[in-house]
Amino acid sequence: MKILTVMWSSYLSLMKEAANAMDIDLVAYSNKQINTNYELIDRIKAEMARAELIILYRTNDAFWEELEAAVREVKGRIPVVVVGSDPSYWALSTVSPEIVATVYRYILFNGKDNLVNMFGYLLHHISDQSVVFDQPQEIPWQGIFQPEMGEVFNSTEEYLAAYQRFLGPREIHSYVGLLYSRSNWVTGNVGIEKALVASFESRNVGVIPIFLYSLKDANLENLGGVEVIEKFLLRGGRPLVDGLIKLSIFFLGSLKGAMRESDSPSGVSMMKRLNVPLFCPVISYYKDKEQWLQDPQGLGSQVAWSVAMPELEGVIEPMIIGATKGITNPEEECYEAIPDRVDRLAERIIRWVSLRKKTNRDKKVAFILHNNPCASVEATVGAGAHLDTLETVADMIKRMKDEGYQIDPPEDGRALINDIMNKKAISEFRWTTVGEILDKGGVLDLVENERYLPWFNALPEKTRKRMSEAWGNPPGEEKNGIPAAMVHEGQIVITGVNYGHAVVCVQPKRGCAGARCDGQVCKILHDPDVPPPHQYVATYKWLSKEYGVDAIVHVGTHGNLEFLPGKSTGLSSGCFPDIGIDTMPHLYIYNADNPPEGIIAKRRSNAVLVDHMQTVMVKGELYGDLDQTERLLEEYARYKDVEPGKAHTISHMIMEKVKELNLLDGDTEFSHENFSDKVRDIHDKLSLLKDTYIPKGMHIFGRRPEGEALASFIYAIVRFDSTPDSLRGFVSTVVGRETGLAGDQLREQVEDAARDACRDYVLQGRSLAQSLGVNFGILPDDLAGMEAIQQQIDNLVQAVALSDEPAALLNGFNGGYIESGPSGLITRGRADVLPTGRNFYPLDPQRIPTPTAWEIGKSLAEKTLDKFLEEEGRYPENIAFYWMCTDIMWSDGEGLAQMMYLMGAKPTWQSNGRRKGYEIIPLTELNRPRIISPRPSTCWTISFTMFRNSTSRWNGIW
Repeated sequence: MKILTVMWSSYLSLMKEAANAMDIDLVAYSNKQINTNYELIDRIKAEMARAELIILYRTNDAFWEELEAAVREVKGRIPVVVVGSDPSYWALSTVSPEIVATVYRYILFNGKDNLVNMFGYLLHHISDQSVVFDQPQEIPWQGIFQPEMGEVFNSTEEYLAAYQRFLGPREIHSYVGLLYSRSNWVTGNVGIEKALVASFESRNVGVIPIFLYSLKDANLENLGGVEVIEKFLLRGGRPLVDGLIKLSIFFLGSLKGAMRESDSPSGVSMMKRLNVPLFCPVISYYKDKEQWLQDPQGLGSQVAWSVAMPELEGVIEPMIIGATKGITNPEEECYEAIPDRVDRLAERIIRWVSLRKKTNRDKKVAFILHNNPCASVEATVGAGAHLDTLETVADMIKRMKDEGYQIDPPEDGRALINDIMNKKAISEFRWTTVGEILDKGGVLDLVENERYLPWFNALPEKTRKRMSEAWGNPPGEEKNGIPAAMVHEGQIVITGVNYGHAVVCVQPKRGCAGARCDGQVCKILHDPDVPPPHQYVATYKWLSKEYGVDAIVHVGTHGNLEFLPGKSTGLSSGCFPDIGIDTMPHLYIYNADNPPEGIIAKRRSNAVLVDHMQTVMVKGELYGDLDQTERLLEEYARYKDVEPGKAHTISHMIMEKVKELNLLDGDTEFSHENFSDKVRDIHDKLSLLKDTYIPKGMHIFGRRPEGEALASFIYAIVRFDSTPDSLRGFVSTVVGRETGLAGDQLREQVEDAARDACRDYVLQGRSLAQSLGVNFGILPDDLAGMEAIQQQIDNLVQAVALSDEPAALLNGFNGGYIESGPSGLITRGRADVLPTGRNFYPLDPQRIPTPTAWEIGKSLAEKTLDKFLEEEGRYPENIAFYWMCTDIMWSDGEGLAQMMYLMGAKPTWQSNGRRKGYEIIPLTELNRPRIISPRPSTCWTISFTMFRNSTSRWNGIW
C-alpha cells in the first residue's frame, strides 16, 4: 500500500521504521521541509494522485491553505486522515471520526509500537486487510530519564539513589534540572541531552533530566511544565536544583493549542518560587551544523519562536548547543550536539550555579563603564542613556558592602570619577601615554605574552588570523604607522580601579590609532568585520580567568561588546561577543525604554538585563528668545485689527526672531506678503516645543522619584492617553463643558488643569473632584469616572514603589531568577513597564501592527501621497523608508503599517488581537499604484528577522 504523509519531522524517522515493518510504501514530507522549500507543494500534489491513503498532521503553517485545496480535489477517491492539535482540522478527513480520533491517539502517544499498530489499524479498517493490531498504548507523559542509565523514574528520590550508584565515588557539588521533549525520549533522539548531561557530570555537577509533553491537556491528564517542577524539583517549597535548563521552546505554563503569550505568567510565578536561573539554549531546526557555522546570521528566522517567545518567561543564555542532522531527508533527521557549544554552556551555567554556593565575602564583581571613544577626550567616561552611571556604581558598591562583600567603596559618584581620572584608569592612548597610566596607578595588571597566548590560541584559527591581520601578532604590533593598542614593554595593559572584591573598569577601546587618530578612526565601531584589538580580548579574559570575577556588570545603555563582529544570533566560538564574555555571568543595567538594543545585548552577549526607570519627564516650557517670540505673537494678534501699524512693527520683530531661531526649519520664503499665512506655523511650532515633555536630570539606579519628581513622573505617564475615560480626556470634557473653549485654548487649559489635579492627588491626596471643583463645576455623573482615574494613578504610584532595582541585581549576584517584564517608553502610556528591576523582553511580535497602529499608519501613508500629488501632480514611483526597530518596539508598528498600506497590503487579526496574516488589497480598491522601498536597519534585522520572513510574502522587496 502506498501512503503519503505530511507530518512533524520528529515523527518521520519512527514512521518510516514502522512502515517498513508493515511492508508499506511510505512517502513522507515534513512541515519543516515545506517551509524551507515551498516548491515541494507541487511535488506533494503529484504524489497525492498516486497515493492510496493520505495521512496529514495539520499545523498552523501558512502552506496548509494551498495544500488543503489540493486535498479537497482528491479526497473523493482517496481516504484522507487529517489530525492535529486543533480538532477543527479533522473535518477535512474522509474517514469516520472514530478512525481519525484513534489515529490521533496513536500519533500522540508515539513510539514505534504505537506507529506500527496505527498502520495495522488503518490497513484493517480502510483496506479491509486482516491485520492484527493493538489499540493505542499510553506510555509515560513525563518522567526522569538519564540517557546513559536507560530507565524511567517517576520519583526524584528513587532516581537520585540510583544516580549516585551510577556515578560511583564521584563527588557532586550541585544539581541542575533539565527539561526536554517527550518526543525526543520516545524516538530516542536524545543526542543533545546525552552530551549536555555528560558535560555537566564531567565537571562534578549532577543532572535531573526530565522529559515532558509541554502542552498541558486535561484530556490526557499529563502534567504541564509547572506541575512537573512541583513534582520532581521542589521539596518543602525549596528547589532541589541550583539552575533549570529548558530545551523546549514552550512556556512552563503552556496549554493545549498554540503557543500563547498569556501562558507565560504561570511559568514566571513558578520561577519566582524556585528563584534559580532559567536557561533556554537553542537547537538549530532549519540548518545543520555546517550551514549554521557558515551563515553570518546564525539562527535566522527561527529566532521568532525559539528565542523571542521564550524571553517572555525570563529565560537566559540563548546559546546554540545543537543542530539538525539529515536536514535534507526528514526520515533520517535527528538532532546532534555541537560539542564546543555544549561545553561552553555547561561552563557558563556552572559559574551561575557557583554564585548560589559562595558567600558574599568571597565573591568578586566587575563593573564596566562605557566610554564613547575619541569624543570629548575623556568627558564621556561612564556614558549611559539617561542614567547617572557613576552614582549608580558608587551606590551599588556601598550596598554590596552592607551585604557582606569585601569592598572599600568610593564615597560617591564624584569620588569614583576622580579615582578613574586621577589614576588615568582608561584604555586611552590618544591623549594619554601608556606610561602615564602606569605612573598614575590606573593599571590592574600587566599581562605578558606567556599568559595571553593560551587565551589567544584557544580561539578558532580564522579568528586569530583576523585579529593578527588587523592589529599584528600578540600582544599587538605597529601596523601602518599605528602603534600597538595599550601595550607596555611587550605587556598588555589592563586598566581599572580596584575597590577590594569589586573592580571598576572603563570598557576597552574597540580600536584606536592612538596619537595618529584623525577623529574618524572610530568608524570601526560600526564596521562589522574589524575585530577588536588584543587588549580588548585580554581585558575580558583577564577578568574571567585571572581576577576570577563571579559576575560582570555592564552599566548603562549601551556598550560595544554586544555589537562586536560575529553572528546575529546563535553565536559560535569565533564570535567576539562570545569570546569577550567568556564564561562570566553577565548582568546589564539597562534603560527600559531601549528594547531593541537591550535585546541585542541579551542575544549576543548572554546579558541578563536589570532594567532601570526612565528619568522624570517634565513639560518643556519656553524660555529666552522662544518665550519672547510667543509674547510677540500674542501682541501681534491683539493689535493686527486695531493698530495695523503697530502690528506691522511687531511682525518685523517676529520675523527676525524666527530666522535667528530657525523655527521654520530653514524656510526662507518668509516675508510680509505671506506673514499672516506663516503665523499659524510659528504658533504650532512653539506649542510643540512648549508642550513636549523632556527628561529632567538623570536616573540613579535604585532611587525612586519622590515628591514633586514623583508627581511629574506619574503625570508624564497618564497624560499620553486622551480617551474619554482617561485623565486628560475627562478633564477635557469638564473644561470644555464649563468654559466653552475649543482648539488650542482648550488644549492648553486642559493640560494645566490635568497636571495640577494629578499633582494634588499624588502629593496631598486631594481628590480630582476637589482639585477640579475649585475652577469648574463637577456633576454627580463625573464622580465614577474620577474614581477610576484615581485608581489608575494609585496603581502607578504602587508600581513605582515596587521598583527595587538594586535588590534585583543583588539577587542576580546570588544566582537567583530575575523576573521578566515588558519594555518600552513608559511615557507613551506604557504603565506595564513598571515596576523596573526586571529582565525585559521586547514584545509579542505576532501583535504587530496593532489595529490602532494600522489606522495611524494608513493615515500617514494617505497624507504622504496627498502631499506628493499636490506638489508633483502624480504618484511617486517609490518611497524609501529606513526602517528602524524603534517602530516595532515603541510605536506598535505604525511605520510597518504605513509601508504595508503604501504597498497595498493590510493585516488581519484574530479575535485575541494577534495578527492572523496579511491580505493584498486589490488595485480596484486601492485606486493607485503599489509603492514602497524599505531598507531595514541592522538592529531591526537582528531583532526582527521574523518580520522579514513573514512580510516577504507580500512585498517581494528584500
